[in-house]
Amino acid sequence: MFRIRFAAVLLACLLLPTLARAAGPTPERATNIKRLLVATGIDTQMAALLEGQVSQALDKVEKDGIPVTPEVRGIVERELRAVVDEKMREPGGIFDQIVPIYADMLTDEEVKQYTAFYESPLGGKIVAGEAKTAMRVGLIFLSGLGDVSNAARTRIDAALRQAGIGPKAAPAPATGPI
Repeated sequence: MFRIRFAAVLLACLLLPTLARAAGPTPERATNIKRLLVATGIDTQMAALLEGQVSQALDKVEKDGIPVTPEVRGIVERELRAVVDEKMREPGGIFDQIVPIYADMLTDEEVKQYTAFYESPLGGKIVAGEAKTAMRVGLIFLSGLGDVSNAARTRIDAALRQAGIGPKAAPAPATGPI
């Protein structure tokens, strides 16, 4: 009997956290995670990705015979931003879909610490500069990919030759991706 109770308690201990996660975060936890998302600037980052959609919308406006003036561009940008904001915050929207990812990754205390950091002056400075920084880092990363690809291909070929399974002769310098 003791073994059965012990097994039942052990099973409950193992299953309850999984069932709790499957049910999703509590409303309070979800609210805290959404606060974190706003603090990290995810909403403004999503809005910044609109430029391609702005161009498409302006093309449609122009095809409809409306001249694209600065006023028209302002209206298009304002309305697209409003739609993105609504889609992010509406029930079942983007924020609600992102919350479980953070809920699985961070404890309640970590969410609070992370949020406090991003709401601090330093965290705010990082968020404000992140778009520029990300673009600059991205360009550096992309420019270095060719060098990485060529070096990796050369090393892979050499290692395969050394293992007796690769190309017999050293190839001409590689160009392009692996």
